[in-house]
Amino acid sequence: MTATVYVRSIMPGTSQNDGPGVSRVGHAWIEIHHPDGSIESLGYYPRPVALTAPGSVSTSDAQDYAGKGLTSDPIPITSAELQKLREFT
Repeated sequence: MTATVYVRSIMPGTSQNDGPGVSRVGHAWIEIHHPDGSIESLGYYPRPVALTAPGSVSTSDAQDYAGKGLTSDPIPITSAELQKLREFT
């Protein structure tokens, strides 16, 4: 195992921990937890905020919503799977 992936989500109306943002429609993202304790966070945000593309990938969701929402069971991944995940995002 190279890392562990979790799928995280919040409900509409959830506020960020240290920011002014409040999710209008809810949000989902993935977190990649590495053996050294570091966490990569990848969540898609349409720009301007709408329900369609284009948009960008946010890397701060793990911090923005730490301790909030739902978390999947852990998904162990190999280094090859981690590379494919990074290529996709």
